[in-house]
Amino acid sequence: MSKATWTFRESATGESGDIELCLEQGADALASLTLAFDIGLREPRAWYHVGCVVHAARPLQLFQRRRTLQLGNDLTGASELASIRWHRAGLDETAQLEILSLLLAEAVRRARTARPDSPLIVELPGVRDAQGLPPFWQGLGQCFYGGDLALQGPRWRSWVAALLPRQPVYACFLPESAQAVIGVAGEGAQLLAEALELQGFAPDGHVDIVDGGPVYALPAQRLQRRA
Repeated sequence: MSKATWTFRESATGESGDIELCLEQGADALASLTLAFDIGLREPRAWYHVGCVVHAARPLQLFQRRRTLQLGNDLTGASELASIRWHRAGLDETAQLEILSLLLAEAVRRARTARPDSPLIVELPGVRDAQGLPPFWQGLGQCFYGGDLALQGPRWRSWVAALLPRQPVYACFLPESAQAVIGVAGEGAQLLAEALELQGFAPDGHVDIVDGGPVYALPAQRLQRRA
């Protein structure tokens, strides 16, 4: 895509300096995202950190490594790329990847300018079943909140996190369907993951509390080196 054929349009959104960034070609919108700053400082945000514990007993010749999920607010204060959308109809993966790369590179540049000391994160959507329900939530979160996910507003995750266990959860206690999707990006998100990796992002060990989708991060040190 020739640089002469595309432009970026920026508009303010919200009260915290967040911006909506749109990649356009003429009158057509090719891709867009929201760049949010200082997440979790106005309303708490929670994630699970995927860790590991080892149970060992040499006399019993026992060594077991178990995944754990620890609820926390580790990414509070980070910047975030959210609501990432891009045009797909009639475009092959190469063209889609180019569009995403252009948009993400510009967003990273703006994040570096505005918040050079903050990590930049992206939550990738996790796996959902044929009914649109996340097996991760059905195996864990639903035990603590049985409300209908389809009826919840955009802020409910901040509220429902207060109902989830603060103690480490052993992943092996969850149904196999829930264990299998921890940190796995859902259908259609693989191309976005590839585009993020080209910009230096990588999974940081956190997952979404609803669908278990991975969080990709660009640490502040790497963000600064992209200057």
